[in-house]
Amino acid sequence: MLNKLNLYLFLLIPFALVTGPFIPDLIVSFIALSTLIMLFTRKIEINLFKSKFLLIVLIFYFYLLFNSLIVSNVVYHSLGSSLFYFRFILFFVGINYLFQFNFELNKKFPLALLFTCVVISLDAIAQYIIGVNLLGYQYREGRLSGLFGDELIIGSYMIKFLPILLAFYILLCKNFKIKTKTLYLIAFFMIFFVITVSGERAALLSLILFIFLFSFVLLNFKKFVIFLIVFLSFLSIFILSNEGTKQRYLYEFKDEIFYGDKKVNIYSFFPKNNSGLFQTSINIGKNNIYFGSGVNSFRYECANHKPNVCNTHPHNTYLQIFSELGLFGLIFIFTLFITLIYKYIISYQQSLKKDTVLNFSNVMVIASIVSFFPIMTNGNFFNNYLSILYFITLIFTFNVSFKK
Repeated sequence: MLNKLNLYLFLLIPFALVTGPFIPDLIVSFIALSTLIMLFTRKIEINLFKSKFLLIVLIFYFYLLFNSLIVSNVVYHSLGSSLFYFRFILFFVGINYLFQFNFELNKKFPLALLFTCVVISLDAIAQYIIGVNLLGYQYREGRLSGLFGDELIIGSYMIKFLPILLAFYILLCKNFKIKTKTLYLIAFFMIFFVITVSGERAALLSLILFIFLFSFVLLNFKKFVIFLIVFLSFLSIFILSNEGTKQRYLYEFKDEIFYGDKKVNIYSFFPKNNSGLFQTSINIGKNNIYFGSGVNSFRYECANHKPNVCNTHPHNTYLQIFSELGLFGLIFIFTLFITLIYKYIISYQQSLKKDTVLNFSNVMVIASIVSFFPIMTNGNFFNNYLSILYFITLIFTFNVSFKK
């Protein structure tokens, strides 16, 4: 009964994320609670030592608790982010179990995701062409919002789910009819279009990185170079043909990078909107080298460290972890990233030995590399909304070993 309910709740998550953080977090919490009940009643049994990723995440969770209780100067605030972080781990376990033992989810989830992405894309394209979407929100200053309203996150949403949709297409396309394949291909084109015109530079860079890594494994070197030249040429023409995207991606980016009379230090080479945050986070980390300043404490510590530029987070996952969790915290995120790179190298080597078509697992490894790429700008690592997106990607990248 609980598994059935979890299945249908998980199908709602892609669209629930459009409404904001409350409903998807409520769904995740319910799935986590039901998974905990099934673990206690032994309806689900885990081979923990065969589930290496899960084991590392559990150790990371206990480190977060230690860091919040012992290291942080704002204990209650830190515990608010770390204590219930365990729900994402239980969510990871519960949905992993469903995908391994309930094949109904493997068919229904991509359909739910496809429907959601098409609806969001159609609304966003209408906003781009007409100037206003179904909810009355206007296209302004080269930025799309679509069904997300005042939140300018449609590009980051789409780039998180595009690889998942593509992975399921690769997994299931042999059983698809021509009409279904055509619908998927139209959806991919619409998603690509929406990400490009969204005005979100991080989302566009993530899209380029994903296509680069994807095509590098899929094509031989000569075809890869030709494809890359053609792709970047079309992308450049598309961006330059629209005044809004040109302003957002070229002029504003140039103003952020090429500012000041001279480059006096390494921080001068960072975009000016983030330079101060990056420098402040590094100085916080240097003053608390091993354990950082405490979970989700950047907003409280930034005023005490030069250049005293403050925000809720430093807009980069690795710098946030360094400043708040120290070198010990960085071990976990770097272990994850190195593992993903290793898996990617293995898939590339396999593609050289034989004419291997990318499979579901390869695509999800690439998706996770893009999600945790070190030099991207990101939201708050401990933000519930972003954590849900991270763990959905990780669910399809790493398996949990269960006792049958």
